[in-house]
Amino acid sequence: MKHLITLFISFSFILANAQSLDEKADQAYSDGDFQQALELYQQAAADNGVSSMLYYNMGNAYYRLDSIAKAIGCYERALRLDPKNDDARANIKFINERYNLAAPEKSAPTIFVENITDSLHPNSWAIMSLILFIILLLDIALYLFN
Repeated sequence: MKHLITLFISFSFILANAQSLDEKADQAYSDGDFQQALELYQQAAADNGVSSMLYYNMGNAYYRLDSIAKAIGCYERALRLDPKNDDARANIKFINERYNLAAPEKSAPTIFVENITDSLHPNSWAIMSLILFIILLLDIALYLFN
């Protein structure tokens, strides 16, 4: 029981630290201190892992610091983590139009599998996989006990 309480307190401290880093970075960004915001976002990524929103915020900070290539890189990473992140997609389109950058050409045509995997959010795919696995287990049980 003592170990469980210690684990819970440690986990709460980690979550509070993660929120405080993000909040500090957001506050620095709001205050116009984009370099400080970027450093705090990078520290949050190192301490707590990355997310689509974190890369999106880092892209915004890089854009404000006139690091256009790094901003686009962060937006693309955000899209890889969450293909449904419309804000990152809109920012890439905005930068491409503003700086007259050509959209990258695809070397091969889009295949059927890429269209299917991009059609749903990764969490939806996970739920669908679990449901299909449960159906498979029920089918095996019916076969064995029939």
